[in-house]
Amino acid sequence: MSDIQANIDQDLTFSTRFSAPSDPNALADGYNEYGVKEVHDQDGNLERVEFIFEAMQPGDPEDRNGFDIGPEFLANVAGHDYSSEVPFQMSHDKDQRSNAGYIDQVWFSDDALRVHGYVPNTGNALRSDVIADLTHRPPALRDGSVGFGRSFDYEITDDGVIRPTDGVLQEFSATPFPGGYDNGGGLKAQFMQAAQDAGVLDEAPSDVSGAEGTRAEFSRLSVHTVEYEI
Repeated sequence: MSDIQANIDQDLTFSTRFSAPSDPNALADGYNEYGVKEVHDQDGNLERVEFIFEAMQPGDPEDRNGFDIGPEFLANVAGHDYSSEVPFQMSHDKDQRSNAGYIDQVWFSDDALRVHGYVPNTGNALRSDVIADLTHRPPALRDGSVGFGRSFDYEITDDGVIRPTDGVLQEFSATPFPGGYDNGGGLKAQFMQAAQDAGVLDEAPSDVSGAEGTRAEFSRLSVHTVEYEI
């Protein structure tokens, strides 16, 4: 990641839709056509439900709410170590009561960022509900979010396009975050304003946050790293 660090008070989160994997090996490994697998113990009791989803695909700024999402970015995201597991949440409150399970594998293939996760069958009411939603045919969980918190690198091109270059997945949620991925209310404007407030940008482009600056004033290419604060 870049050595240039900035304290931007703006989490980077993109809403997305759950999509079953197209990998035929998943079916051979016991996953159904929706990318869901039930795991039982020797006595036939349900231990947990595992799932595989296509979580994020590349896209142009016009389709990604002002962000240029390239395959290199998603490949870099997948290249990090997720053995410590990422929370799979039902809310963006970062609350233990909203925790349904964990993401333990992230990879990039066939032009999509993919996640593998599981929900343990602990008897907790929330987890029981999530298991029921996952094992429904088709699964009742359709919308989600991939959240990078403040652990990501990005570039700002001379025409004000934000291009994430690297990031570490901090959370995967079944609840879409405000701001959206393919649509939503002003994620780019919020991000650019936060960068301006943090002193990373001298001025925000006039078409983003209403500042007086022009695109000509963004002739440089900026690269920044935002450190995630636990």
